[in-house]
Amino acid sequence: MRRFESERKFDYAGVLILFWLFSILLSGCDDSETSHSTAWTEHGYRLLTIQEPSGLAYDSTRHSLWVVDDSDASVSEMTTEGTVIRTLDYEGDDPEGIAIHPDGQSLFVVEEHAGDIVQIDTTGAVLHQFHLTEYESGTNRGFEGITYYPPEDRLYLVREADPVIVVVMDMNGAIRNRIPVDFAPDLSGITYDPSTDEFLMLSDEAEKVYHMTPSGDLLFDWSIDIDKAEGITIHGDTLYIVSDSESTMYVFTRGDDQ
Repeated sequence: MRRFESERKFDYAGVLILFWLFSILLSGCDDSETSHSTAWTEHGYRLLTIQEPSGLAYDSTRHSLWVVDDSDASVSEMTTEGTVIRTLDYEGDDPEGIAIHPDGQSLFVVEEHAGDIVQIDTTGAVLHQFHLTEYESGTNRGFEGITYYPPEDRLYLVREADPVIVVVMDMNGAIRNRIPVDFAPDLSGITYDPSTDEFLMLSDEAEKVYHMTPSGDLLFDWSIDIDKAEGITIHGDTLYIVSDSESTMYVFTRGDDQ
């Protein structure tokens, strides 16, 4: 009888130890998630003369930003402070996203309603037009963002909804992959961070930024207090996000709270 009681006491102590170790493990996971969520800090905003900024792309050759204006279907270059440098001679229909070619000599513009990806030079002249027939929307639920992925020399496009999906396209306009997204109610913008090999994607409805691997796995997300966030781009440790409804560009920096 004494031996049995001794074994019971030993088992009870073991359970307590396991519970303590499990609590430490969970605590460590929570700290990791917290450090991710506070990795970006807002450092001000810039009021823009662009009426409805929708897509945004950083130009490393000119150290400037390219932006599409949904109000007049235009494409403009502006400084990182938000001052317009020039507006291209390009007549779009419903431009929602923009990306820059790695050589800095051309841009890719997403035309949402038609389901077109239009490649233009930096004067606005059309070089190529890729029509993705199966993704014609005719509504405001089509392609919303585009970014260039250097490791594979491909373009990643986000469709807003119905369904929410990431489409991977090669530089000749052929679709190479489709990545279903089940962690966001919608997607309104995308950019690629080469320092972490991650995509940062915006959700207008959830008011969040999602970090995703190239294969489509969600890493983590964090909240933003920005109405109608529809354009996002990154340069080093600086992140730019534009609000369509506020005509405003918000600037975030990385690492201040780490």
